[in-house]
Amino acid sequence: MNNHRKHTVEDDIELYKHIGKKILEARTNVSRNIYPMNPTRKIPCKFVTQTELGKAIGITFQQIQKYEKAQNKIPLDKLVSVARYLKKPLSFFIPQLDEPLILKPEWEVKNVQQ
Repeated sequence: MNNHRKHTVEDDIELYKHIGKKILEARTNVSRNIYPMNPTRKIPCKFVTQTELGKAIGITFQQIQKYEKAQNKIPLDKLVSVARYLKKPLSFFIPQLDEPLILKPEWEVKNVQQ
């Protein structure tokens, strides 16, 4: 007997809210080993700004805002870029799943800017 419930739009909304919160958490709690001091600032940074993250992955800060607020769904290639730039495993951004997620080798993201 299958006890799985049907996937709903609300599930998608909750998923992207979770991912957005994790992006914000990673961005604001990042250790500064990415770069210890931004030369344009007079004091050391304790977080990566939306502008810095956007430039690093090739999008605008407004798009980062929309991802963090779950107003837009973040494409997987951009999420991989965020994870690499913030030096977090991709699993940090994804909620725990009931079943293992199997990725095929052909799905690997190539040429992601860091």
